[in-house]
Amino acid sequence: EALRGVDGGAEGSDGDAEADVREARLRAMLAIFDELRNRCLARAKHLEVLESLVPEANISIDVDGGGPVVAAAVAVAEVVEPKGKKEAAAPAKGKAEAVPAAVASTPPPGSDPSALVASIESVRLKTEQALLALYGSYYAGKGEREVTRPAELAPNQEEAGRRVGTLLAHFSNKATQHRRAKSRLFRSQLFELESLLPAVAAVALDTTRAIACGRAEAEAKRLRAAYEKRRADLAKRRHVHEASLKPSLSNPNRRAELEALEAAEAQRLGTAKAAASELQRLLIASETAHAADFQRRLLRTIEVISAQLDHFVFPVDLLPPEEPPEARRKPLRVKLVEEVIELTSVGMPEPVPGRKFPLKVWPP
Repeated sequence: EALRGVDGGAEGSDGDAEADVREARLRAMLAIFDELRNRCLARAKHLEVLESLVPEANISIDVDGGGPVVAAAVAVAEVVEPKGKKEAAAPAKGKAEAVPAAVASTPPPGSDPSALVASIESVRLKTEQALLALYGSYYAGKGEREVTRPAELAPNQEEAGRRVGTLLAHFSNKATQHRRAKSRLFRSQLFELESLLPAVAAVALDTTRAIACGRAEAEAKRLRAAYEKRRADLAKRRHVHEASLKPSLSNPNRRAELEALEAAEAQRLGTAKAAASELQRLLIASETAHAADFQRRLLRTIEVISAQLDHFVFPVDLLPPEEPPEARRKPLRVKLVEEVIELTSVGMPEPVPGRKFPLKVWPP
């Protein structure tokens, strides 16, 4: 919305300054979009709701750059084959297979030590071990005497261990419930973001067009301003020649003066034609250069936006919801849309490895 707020049609506005403002806002929007992409991926891994192999990648958002847009590192990780696969399909024991960082950075649920549930489980285990060690030393040194505070302490070590397990299990259950609630919220946020992403791409492309148009118009304005100065000077010379063209010049004795005036006017006319031709040549050259720059920047912007969308977490990339969906009847419009999608998806290629949607290849 901030990009749309720049008025590109104000008469007399500085085109270069306006293009610079749009350029800064475009870069800021792409940076925010890339930061949002990284945060959504980190959030999905933290909540352990990611099912697809969404890659981690450093995406260059420089629309003027010429290097690769995606610079993903290659990590070495051991491939874990799912159950039911033959042992021959697995890598040799003790060896590691080089896989892209996308595969290595997407562990199966429950195996990421930095995830929410895994980190809480680690804290629970350490706390349980510390409390059991504390209770062990207490009950070992107590001997045969009675517990001093029977309302607070268990009568023996076994009962104390059971109480500790029950108490910590309560906190683990609360953590699980918290994860489920945050997963539902995260899924709803992704649905909202999915509806906004097309607008982001449209605004980015339209802003790229507006930047190119603004700079091209500013350059044309400078060329026309320089030409207007020469044209004004030539117009003054024409008025002088018109004022000098008097009936007395028809006298044969003033033939030389008339010929000199005609030569001066012919020279002025030739200079005016040359100036107009030069202006035309400069305008065409400027428009050609700006068109080539616009094409390059537009293709680069499309490449950046496409890379960000390819590495974005969508709701389809998440694990199915843990709770059963509500029973709802599909409206007729939804059924018609699904039927159109089914008819138009005939002959589409297989889904991208690790993702659930097919790769669309546009004809040249």
